[in-house]
Amino acid sequence: MQKLTRRQQPKAGNRLKRRRENLLLFNEQAWARLTVLERDGYCCTRPGCRSRRDLEAHHIIPRSRGGTWEPENMTTVCADCHRKITEYRVRVTRVGDRLEWERVR
Repeated sequence: MQKLTRRQQPKAGNRLKRRRENLLLFNEQAWARLTVLERDGYCCTRPGCRSRRDLEAHHIIPRSRGGTWEPENMTTVCADCHRKITEYRVRVTRVGDRLEWERVR
């Protein structure tokens, strides 16, 4: 078996740094999700739907548009309502301390 030279060996520090960053990101996401679910009473926040099954944390301002993992930017929705949001059939926005829901189609 051929021994790798020092230059060819991956730096352990870089691998550990990436792993640490991934763990921190995972922990941030897990913490935000649990905080949002608890805040919303473990039920869907869409008016007319009080489902307690298949709950997901939804970003009000998507991360792709500069949204954050802060709980203020998230709300709890069931999988069915989340699908309606992602299919652009329902829109949710935050106005002050409350959420506004509107049917798009």
